[in-house]
Amino acid sequence: MTGGGPRGPGWGGRALAAVAVLVLYVVVLRPLRPAYAELLAAPLVAAVEAAPGVVVEVDAGRGAVRVLHEEGLEGASWSAPPGVLFLIPALVLAAVFPRRPYWAVLLGYHLGLGVAQAGLLALGAAGSGLALAAFAFTRTYLAHGVGLAATVLLVLSGWPGGRGRGGPRPAG
Repeated sequence: MTGGGPRGPGWGGRALAAVAVLVLYVVVLRPLRPAYAELLAAPLVAAVEAAPGVVVEVDAGRGAVRVLHEEGLEGASWSAPPGVLFLIPALVLAAVFPRRPYWAVLLGYHLGLGVAQAGLLALGAAGSGLALAAFAFTRTYLAHGVGLAATVLLVLSGWPGGRGRGGPRPAG
């Protein structure tokens, strides 16, 4: 049954919400990523003087900035948000909560985190190992982990078959 009811829209409405987020991503957000990198990250990284032995590459076409060490040490790479790690959870959130803009909150989270990551990358280009470590932490745990974990927790707490805000029903 795809019809709506007192509990909210049916599967057709949920699919429509997810498709709307997908179209927004493909038509608006994805094309803006290179501009986000060029207008935000590139000037931030260019504003600091690179440490000796550090090479900074800006690939505005892909919306990416890389900080590389000439000695072959591990560098860091930043891609402009929102990427696939936004899109997948956003589609789930739009489908599960079509009347609540949780996907938009996730978008704001990714854009704000992108600003912080660009600043950390700039400090890393200036030679701060601590900033590069903080950048790696934000990339691994705050961008990947929180975006996916928050989606799972929201879905579990608000799935229509569950107890609303209380989580899924216990067995038995």
